Amino acid sequence: MHHCSKTRTARRPIVVLLLSAAALLIGGCGSAPPRPPIPFKAIALVPVLSPAKLYTDNRMVPLPVLPVLIASSIANRAKSAEFSRQMEKSRSEMGPQFTRMLLEELQARGFAVHVLEGIARPPTDPEGIDYATLPTQDAVLHVYFNDVSMESSRLSSSYVPRVNIDVVFLPRGDRPDDGISLDYRYGADANGDDKSWSIPSDPKYRFPDFGALIARAGDVSESWQEAMREMARRIARDLPRPE
Repeated sequence: MHHCSKTRTARRPIVVLLLSAAALLIGGCGSAPPRPPIPFKAIALVPVLSPAKLYTDNRMVPLPVLPVLIASSIANRAKSAEFSRQMEKSRSEMGPQFTRMLLEELQARGFAVHVLEGIARPPTDPEGIDYATLPTQDAVLHVYFNDVSMESSRLSSSYVPRVNIDVVFLPRGDRPDDGISLDYRYGADANGDDKSWSIPSDPKYRFPDFGALIARAGDVSESWQEAMREMARRIARDLPRPE
């Protein structure tokens, strides 16, 4: 089965780019007859890693005067570092939490699923997994964080959450050209034009300024929890059914 999805990020692991290239070589999106789906009975879930970093992104444009621009850049970096320190515990727990949510939602949809432990990960690219070498005959599900942050847009001082993930599903690990590539966007990068991948954040998770982010750290973490839970539901909904 092939799924041709819009690519809204350039920060995918190389293996996903290779997967997409292979799909194009065999006919591209919709130009070739669909290949019959590869049957599978169970899913081996790659444990989700916690995001490597958190940050704040303040895009408000200060006065176009060099000293002001420099001062603004320094202040933004300092705020981002403070935010990362404040949220470190939440960051470190996100991978195990998301793994658990995926297990729960997949099982609720009737999938037989187990966590694939002991995976060899390249030290310089932990998400760059060689699927063909994984010790399983089951389908492989690999979910990874692309971006976790809080964004303040150019026209507002308020911050909103951003959680972006990418998904690779392979009915067989040694058949990457038959894989499915999905992605989901929560909060800042959500777009109402496509409800399948776009998940708007609740207005209660809008923070009026940086001070509110620090004071309401629990709400920030809660917004990420909401994102992960809804993304787990959608992944379970969007995967092909076992045979």
